[in-house]
Amino acid sequence: MGTVRDFDVAAQKAKGRLKEAVGEATGDESMAARRRGEQVAARMKEAADETIEKTKQAAAELSEPTLAEMEAAEEAARAAGKKDAGS
Repeated sequence: MGTVRDFDVAAQKAKGRLKEAVGEATGDESMAARRRGEQVAARMKEAADETIEKTKQAAAELSEPTLAEMEAAEEAARAAGKKDAGS
């Protein structure tokens, strides 16, 4: 996505790893649970970003005219030009 979002996700992962290390060092199980929450949230953000990018790509592909549509438009323009020339 963008560098700010990438930084946010990386920071959240680092925060989770830090909580994990502190939890292990102190034997604090609730700290480990918070770490898991941080990591799940970071993975969810990554998945959302990936979905957004894929959706943007699909929308861009849908908005591009097909070759058949372009040829039909050219033929219509030629036909209209011949009609105008004959008037």
